[in-house]
Amino acid sequence: MLLAWCFALSPPLPESYLDRYCIGCHADEDAEAGLDIAALVEQNDALGDESSWVHILERIRRRDMPPEDHRRQPEESASFEAEAAIRAWLPAATRQSHIPLRRMTRDAWTRAVDELVSVQFPSDSFFPADDIGEGFNRTASLLRMSPLLTEKYMEAAEQVATMALDPDPVRRFPSKSAQGVNLQAERGIRRFGGVYLSTRGEVKTVFEVARRGRYEVQAKVAGQQAGPEPVQFVIRSGSSQSKPISVSSPLTDPTIIRYTTQLNAGPIEIGAAFINDFFDKGAPKPNDRNALVLELVLVGPLDRPFPDHFLNKLPSTQNLNTLRKVLRDLTQRAFRGNTRPDDVDRLLSLSHTEDTWNDRLQDALVGILMSPRFLLTAEGSTETPRQIEDQELAAKLASFLWNGLPDRSLLREVEKGTLSQKDVLQRTIKRMLKDPRSRSIAESFGLQWLHLDVLDKHRPDPDQFPNIDTSLRQAMQQETIYFLDHILRRDLPVDELITANYTFVNSTLADHYGFRPVPSGKYRRVRTPDESLGLLRHASVLMATSNPTRTSPVKRGKWVLTSLLDAPPPPAPPGVDGLTADGQVEGMSLRQQMELHRANPDCASCHIRMDALGFALEGFDAVGRARSAPDIDDLAELPDGTEFRGASGLRDVLLADPKPFRRSLARHMLVYATQRGTGPSDDALLDELSREPITLSQMIEKIAMSDAFLHQGVDRVDLGSMR
Repeated sequence: MLLAWCFALSPPLPESYLDRYCIGCHADEDAEAGLDIAALVEQNDALGDESSWVHILERIRRRDMPPEDHRRQPEESASFEAEAAIRAWLPAATRQSHIPLRRMTRDAWTRAVDELVSVQFPSDSFFPADDIGEGFNRTASLLRMSPLLTEKYMEAAEQVATMALDPDPVRRFPSKSAQGVNLQAERGIRRFGGVYLSTRGEVKTVFEVARRGRYEVQAKVAGQQAGPEPVQFVIRSGSSQSKPISVSSPLTDPTIIRYTTQLNAGPIEIGAAFINDFFDKGAPKPNDRNALVLELVLVGPLDRPFPDHFLNKLPSTQNLNTLRKVLRDLTQRAFRGNTRPDDVDRLLSLSHTEDTWNDRLQDALVGILMSPRFLLTAEGSTETPRQIEDQELAAKLASFLWNGLPDRSLLREVEKGTLSQKDVLQRTIKRMLKDPRSRSIAESFGLQWLHLDVLDKHRPDPDQFPNIDTSLRQAMQQETIYFLDHILRRDLPVDELITANYTFVNSTLADHYGFRPVPSGKYRRVRTPDESLGLLRHASVLMATSNPTRTSPVKRGKWVLTSLLDAPPPPAPPGVDGLTADGQVEGMSLRQQMELHRANPDCASCHIRMDALGFALEGFDAVGRARSAPDIDDLAELPDGTEFRGASGLRDVLLADPKPFRRSLARHMLVYATQRGTGPSDDALLDELSREPITLSQMIEKIAMSDAFLHQGVDRVDLGSMR
């Protein structure tokens, strides 16, 4: 009875608006898109049909329904009143979202382990990839634990605990590594992942020594053993070399050999030389001694260990008191301030009192890394919406801004109980954004928002584009990361993402673009020689939205709609064929093929806009280089008759009304920050973030200080089942 009384008091639906502008196409069995609005109005069920009404509200908010070619077009005031009426009627329009218990993402776990114990664990090859939801791999509802994943975490925790206490200097000091194509050899062949020497010879590389000091040269090597003695190597650095070093390791089990020496600043050539070749044709097999060099490493200077490395911070005195202090510090960070008085005692109970100090620490590390308070985060369940507590807020801020763990400064504010105070929170957010760890926003949010995480697997046709290798693909991604990070750190307007007349390149990428050469090494900010296009001319974007052999106006148009305008097209209807992979049809241009494809009524409604946006980027080839041919077909016409040409024309169209672009960025950022999808209750915040010019750091700050971020809603209850 109470529920029925509540529904009776709810405001009425705008039935006259829906009848005049919607129901003509959306009624009965043949309703467009299967959406029967007439039946929904008759049922008048805001809870049972919530998802349908949220969809209707969103289409009215966008003002893209009724479509532009519909004979009846409502006045703006009528659409405004209809939108307001549905919001007042629909509970979802005011309901605060509930974020469920979730585990860390694979990337966040990796960063957390590195922050805690200075171990760079190979998570990408060890753990399965996280599922994608709402465009990101951190959607809370998908980050579940399973028995199999729990076993993997246990195995990883044991490996990390062992690695954390490994005294190898390559972990505690600065180091440089060369492997694969960066290894040089006059003799030998590339085999088994390194350089295989079937006769005497040296594998070498050149490193830049920053300053004079003691260094350790390491070589990862193995041998095909034969004859009376094992394979022998000599390590060389410049004119200095080690004594012969015997290596009995087989090819399947490489080992590391070392040589410590004094080096001066400047370039230094180091190498590992195989010195005792052996072959006896008449002897029984194995009768051929050969060698393998997989990696060369320069470690040092050895008088400058990393000051914040886990091993370098361990106490020199090892007793129970120092062990307890180490564990207290670790649990405070690992559990994000959610500690208990008996945490250290429980961790020490995992080992025996007669065990060594290191063994007890190693066992405790496994316990920390397997604790639910490390692996999982939550704002808890509540019977009424509430503001999250300071400890929960610290964890959420660190996840959003750093994709990692709270630092000591953040946890001190938790201890004082001041973090949620507006002035303290605002000051904390600004500090965290200035910290180098906020680069994760560009790396994690940016690449996923722009759908560039697929670039690692994209393989352009090597016959047409022979120079696209791993280093160039990585440089393309880094260009976009440097660019996004620059916009954030310089507090620049978000509109500059598509208007900047500069970018960031290294020597490899500058050569790819045909820019003036830049010094090798670091990425340099350079002025782009073409028009001010920002992301619209990044090779990462243009290659990720191309086919292996040609550009793809469809993929590029879909990218503009999805990433920049937050208006993704629906999936293609079943049974509809696309274009040929290489776009080659005798006697037909790519545009003519697209026009023929749009002749299918099922395709036309989406492709007429999507294709136009994609053709505007035809001035760039399938690997992101500017094309200067006079016959480039980059003319575009939108459904409303607006014509423009090229990427600069696309930019101008996006900026003619920048609110959709700003809102797209804001909504994607809100999804990333809150780890959930958005709903009608977020519209007011998104409207505020997109209405006026805003910088990227301001947008992030406003999101982190919003009710959407700071409040936890009630667990969803299906009230429809209570009737």
